Amino acid sequence: ARVQREQEAFNEGLQRDGYMRVFEHTSHLFLKRRDQIVCDELEYAQGKNVLELGSISWKAWIDGNDIEPANLHCINISQEEIKQGERNARFSKVKPHFHLMDAHSLEFEDESFDFVYGCAILHHLDYNRALDEICRVLKPGGKLIMTTPNILMTLTRNPWHIREYTSESLLKIALKSFDNVEIRGITGNDKVMSYYDDNKKSVQKFKKLDIFNLEKMLPSGLYKIPYEILNRLNRNKLKNQNNALVSSISVDDYFLQKDDSNNLDLFLILKK
Repeated sequence: ARVQREQEAFNEGLQRDGYMRVFEHTSHLFLKRRDQIVCDELEYAQGKNVLELGSISWKAWIDGNDIEPANLHCINISQEEIKQGERNARFSKVKPHFHLMDAHSLEFEDESFDFVYGCAILHHLDYNRALDEICRVLKPGGKLIMTTPNILMTLTRNPWHIREYTSESLLKIALKSFDNVEIRGITGNDKVMSYYDDNKKSVQKFKKLDIFNLEKMLPSGLYKIPYEILNRLNRNKLKNQNNALVSSISVDDYFLQKDDSNNLDLFLILKK
């Protein structure tokens, strides 16, 4: 049922322009730094058989970094997302093979891939089932990398996410399928964390106005509308109140470190 809801939502068309508006101010810098960190790991994909869980990230992560896999396969449960990937591939030197496919039931032979990756995909999956399938299609010595939000640092329910995790919960599940598991995290310096604290206080003020507990009660499809509006209002409010802090934050203020409960995003590296 959950997979069907995801498929229907994406087939209706993810409005990426609207979705990305919530990542203004400092967050787009965080995403840029995250992509830089991921791209360092993606060098492993050079000349190898690679699988993306998704059909969009390859454009920035693979093609945008002059990585040339021997073969790149991209899967998605949404035909609309597949079409978007195919449009992106028209003028790309990387020519992915796109498949309408469920990550919980991969239609590839055992040990087909050297490398599997996914950008912000875990919170859309049944992690146990998906990891079993990924492990099956990975060759011995193969690698999987993924990024996902740290639920301990999430300020409010995100209607685009089915589930979020702590590093402890990810580790427990990952060890059922993989023997070699490393979890690190992306965080920020004092400037970034000061902005995060201001953001947290501001979000809490907005949440006090939610006397009907709509954050918890509304279906995701309906909640996306107030979420996007309030998120945008909140970020603009923060920028106007402390523009000096917001303007001073740069890509270099974010960095990768060992596992910590205060990391903004979790970074998983699993080896078979």
